[in-house]
Amino acid sequence: MKIIISQLRDIADSLEFDLADAIVALQVVPRQDELALRHSTDRLRSDALLQAVSTGNLVVAKRLIKNAADVNATNHYGQTALHLAVSGSDRETTLSILDKGGDPNAQDHDGRTPLHRAAEIGDEDTVKLLLDRKADCTIRNRWNEAPVRVARRAHHLRIMKMLQEAQNKRQALQVSAIHSLPPE
Repeated sequence: MKIIISQLRDIADSLEFDLADAIVALQVVPRQDELALRHSTDRLRSDALLQAVSTGNLVVAKRLIKNAADVNATNHYGQTALHLAVSGSDRETTLSILDKGGDPNAQDHDGRTPLHRAAEIGDEDTVKLLLDRKADCTIRNRWNEAPVRVARRAHHLRIMKMLQEAQNKRQALQVSAIHSLPPE
């Protein structure tokens, strides 16, 4: 018991949590990761963040983000905290992750980005937010689907239109950039 209390105090100190917050953080980390707690506070922050976001524990997620958890760390599916926040339709956590450098173009093991997921679930606000934060609407998943195709398959017509407009703007910028190059 003394060892556990000592570990909790170490975790609390390293994460700038009070003891009660450290206990909550420990509760969101799977049991198999308890050994990892002893070896790496950085990995602890990342694992705890991924677990907190995936279980909807927003209080712990915000605290971990504030205290420098790696927002681009991945779980065993290659998903980042941003993928998980988008999947849970949690706008506040999504914003926090993006503000701390979350990569809107991170791809999981199947090549899906957070934009693919937002298009699939029909979350228009998150699609707009991700596009505003420079999410690439042309990235394709392992099934060769861009987010616009995912939106079409899920019958989210307004999102499909938003993504088509974003693709058109991107293509226009690329053409403009090519034509503004100095002659060789």
